[in-house]
Amino acid sequence: MHHSGGSAAGYAPLAEHLPPTWRVLAVELPGRGASVGESACGDMAGLMARIAPAVLENTGDRYAVFGHSLGALVAYELVREAERRGTPPVWLGVSGSPAPHRIRDRPLERRDLWPRERLVAFLRELGGTPEEMLEIPDVVDYMVNVLRADLRIVDTYEHIDGPPLSTPVSVFSGDADPLAAHELLGGWRERTLAPASFHTWPGGHFYLFDHPESFCKSLVADVNSALSGTPTVAREEMEDAESHG
Repeated sequence: MHHSGGSAAGYAPLAEHLPPTWRVLAVELPGRGASVGESACGDMAGLMARIAPAVLENTGDRYAVFGHSLGALVAYELVREAERRGTPPVWLGVSGSPAPHRIRDRPLERRDLWPRERLVAFLRELGGTPEEMLEIPDVVDYMVNVLRADLRIVDTYEHIDGPPLSTPVSVFSGDADPLAAHELLGGWRERTLAPASFHTWPGGHFYLFDHPESFCKSLVADVNSALSGTPTVAREEMEDAESHG
């Protein structure tokens, strides 16, 4: 599940570091990429109504779910729905996002209501967008429209209380991410009865694309532990990109 303003194609740099035996499904949220002609969703409930059936009907008996930023919230809500249906995944990975019930604890305003210029500045501030793309007006208009729709989902999101997940959770983050402060990440422990592990890399909001190989090695290790039925014990560690090859 991709970040606000992103698309399924954004995960291409990570795909080459995943096992060739894995079947990888990169979800494209409405309004961009392959789904550019579809209308965007206005809130999380509407988004879940559109993507949950399609995703959950295309998973096997053993599957894992991962999401970054907006995608982390989408992944969490998808797993909640999967557990309600009695078809839970073996593992949930979330990245670059406060715990869902802690979203309102960070300073937040309706960023989807920001003017175009401020949204462009926001893209520059976070990084991850080539500067040359931000110099092409038509491209910027497209990116701003997609980003605005996605931020509406995040900034209107209200966590509905319910039982914690039974799925193991791995939490990934960059140590300088302005959108996912350390104190807001710990709340993920409260959203699962299973073990939770925490991995941190040097970098900002898009740290995972700066360390694709080491990031994927940690992700694969945690998924394989969950698949084996012996999920890793709860832990918190700072990843060293060089030590992962």
